[in-house]
Amino acid sequence: MVASGKCLLAAKLAREYVIDASAVTRLIDRLEKRGLLTRVHSNEDRGVVRLALTPEGHAIAARMPAIFNGVLDTLLNGFTPEEVWFSEEHAAPRARQFRQTNGTNP
Repeated sequence: MVASGKCLLAAKLAREYVIDASAVTRLIDRLEKRGLLTRVHSNEDRGVVRLALTPEGHAIAARMPAIFNGVLDTLLNGFTPEEVWFSEEHAAPRARQFRQTNGTNP
């Protein structure tokens, strides 16, 4: 989400993924420590801290779609097309709705 520019603030990441803001902060701390992400303070608003990938972070982000698709293919191996469709259309949205309603993390 940071690589795409969709979520450049920690709070927006937390909302987008329906997870606790402190969990996002811990994740950002780990990514920053590994040199994959940096915090950039806004010149316009000192209270705003944007997230930016480092060159190494961009390189890893570019590989993520292929990795994700490989994992998904492995997980769905053996499912019929109808079962895959059902999961995408019914089960996943219900799981997200449940987490949002109950404030639970995946």
